[in-house]
Amino acid sequence: IGFCMGGLQAYRAAVSSSGCDAAVGFYGARIAAEGGKPRCPTLLLFGANDQYIPTADIEAVTARHAGTVVYPGVGHGFMRDGSDSYDEEAATDGWRRMLAFLATHLGSLRQQGGG
Repeated sequence: IGFCMGGLQAYRAAVSSSGCDAAVGFYGARIAAEGGKPRCPTLLLFGANDQYIPTADIEAVTARHAGTVVYPGVGHGFMRDGSDSYDEEAATDGWRRMLAFLATHLGSLRQQGGG
């Protein structure tokens, strides 16, 4: 799980590591420029009005990665509670999606005796 630069790093781990079982990236800049395909289930979340990630980049990521979530009218850092960029609705939904995603993909590993 990563936010901002950490979102990019989570994506890179999903693409390059056979030891990554699931990855979640929130508003990771430069993901559109990355090559490769994730080797594990990957959830990516963006704000449509992100001042640090061009709309064209978000559209490119969405086109390449089904299931990418883009929140309309939301900017960068929407999960950062207490900041001017915080968006309660997007943050609540993003957190819920992340937990459900991880429960689905990591929970099955636990049941199999892994992870």
